[in-house]
Amino acid sequence: TPASPLPPSHATIPGMDPLAEYRARLIARAESLVADCADAVAATPEERWHLPLAPGRSPPHEIMARLRDFEAFFQTDRLEPLLRAEHPDLGPRWENNHYQPDEPMEDILRDFARLRESLLVQLREFTPAEWSRAGRHQWHGLRTVQWWVERLVALNEERVRELRTYEEIQDGR
Repeated sequence: TPASPLPPSHATIPGMDPLAEYRARLIARAESLVADCADAVAATPEERWHLPLAPGRSPPHEIMARLRDFEAFFQTDRLEPLLRAEHPDLGPRWENNHYQPDEPMEDILRDFARLRESLLVQLREFTPAEWSRAGRHQWHGLRTVQWWVERLVALNEERVRELRTYEEIQDGR
């Protein structure tokens, strides 16, 4: 996915450090994914929210619930330990066994947006040293805050592509 244009709040300054500029674009992309998710859900008729979009795929409702739950996990189990300690052990892989099919989609979208905004507020204030803080993960090894944010954005983009499957099916793509 090409880098999205920077909104005015993330405008680059002439002569800005390329890494700072990259991080500003990363934050802008993380921010735009909230609307991308909401748009993809809105493009799917409500009666299809609990039906798989395609064989072997999860329903939009479950995709959004897991995305929201991962956002909370990311902040508490990845980002917070990285900011609290030097080279923390980041523990096990994320597992979510708390899916509730009867939870209103509006609540899921609202909670996801709230969690993401909380993350964005933090990211916008990070110093270069905070972006570079690292922790050890049992499979990924030593990874920085920046790597984890890149991974979060990539996973979000993957879920948006999944959510857009219905539009593609309807359009015959």
